[in-house]
Amino acid sequence: MSEPGDIRIVPAPRALKDFILRAAHETYEAHNKRQPFAFPRNTFDALIAEDIEFSFLHKSRALPESPNIFAAYLGETPVGYIQLSKWVSADFPLMPDISINDIYVDPEHRGKGVAKAMLTHVKTLCDERGWSNLSATVWDGNIASEALFRDAGFTVQNQTFRYGPQAQAIDYPDAPSPRVFRSIFMPMMVVVILAIVGSYALSFVLERWFGS
Repeated sequence: MSEPGDIRIVPAPRALKDFILRAAHETYEAHNKRQPFAFPRNTFDALIAEDIEFSFLHKSRALPESPNIFAAYLGETPVGYIQLSKWVSADFPLMPDISINDIYVDPEHRGKGVAKAMLTHVKTLCDERGWSNLSATVWDGNIASEALFRDAGFTVQNQTFRYGPQAQAIDYPDAPSPRVFRSIFMPMMVVVILAIVGSYALSFVLERWFGS
């Protein structure tokens, strides 16, 4: 058990999901303020929140803790989290590229080494699990995050340039409803099954007619 003031990094428990969702929304709003046209207006609901929800699920079943989100605690108080791509889960084969999707520290606890501790934890996982490429994306204007990753030994590999910076990014499309899925894909599956059965039946008939 850690002493008060110690920074603990552990897999994020499911009970912390609401804290993570609120923090992720705060981070999104900060990014959106710096880059007001780069993000679709439904980015948080359609992408970020969904990704966090899935991080606490395994085959539609609730997990007690996330395999790809790690929480930072000072004593017993949650003060931040770091979210990795879902490829770190044991459900997936080893992938060559693991990304840091988000890193957050509660404003009242910044400057206490929390972000550095979370990055150190992730770098240790990287070395232990053999990830060949651990990367992070830092949006233009986020000077604090840029300095954080540089100080942690990360180097710039590329830069992304966006044409038309005043053009509002269009919204992400809604996921198809189960009814739409059934109406489109179920008939296709029936056709495929019938085609397979038909091909076996035809092969049987031809064998009976022309076989020796």
